[in-house]
Amino acid sequence: MFLAEIINKDNSGVFSNVLVDATDWIDIPLPFYTYLTTPSPLVLRQGDNEIIGAQLRTSEGIIPDVVNVMHSGNNSVIKWESNPGGQKRIFNIEPEPFEINIPTNAQIGHYAMPASALSTISASLLWLCPG
Repeated sequence: MFLAEIINKDNSGVFSNVLVDATDWIDIPLPFYTYLTTPSPLVLRQGDNEIIGAQLRTSEGIIPDVVNVMHSGNNSVIKWESNPGGQKRIFNIEPEPFEINIPTNAQIGHYAMPASALSTISASLLWLCPG
């Protein structure tokens, strides 16, 4: 359960408090995020240098607005850069371009590319005010 307190001050300066059950407004537990890629599945080989499209998606299938994607502790030999050309794009509609460089001496296997993303999910709120 997630409760929110709304504190309101009317025209005469009197404060009133309203407790609102906001459980349905947020995801509890928080959503799990994955990347949808183009092409899919994404298969890269030693020596490849590819630009792919990727779009963040929540476990509920919602595609959030992603403003910025940054490295997050990537100690791998695989190097990547988000939006390599600094292209302007339409958030939440177009995939984020990623340039991925695989060295010729990279070991064969599955690799994780840890990243941090600044994102928002739009929500509509309905406020009821006592008359």
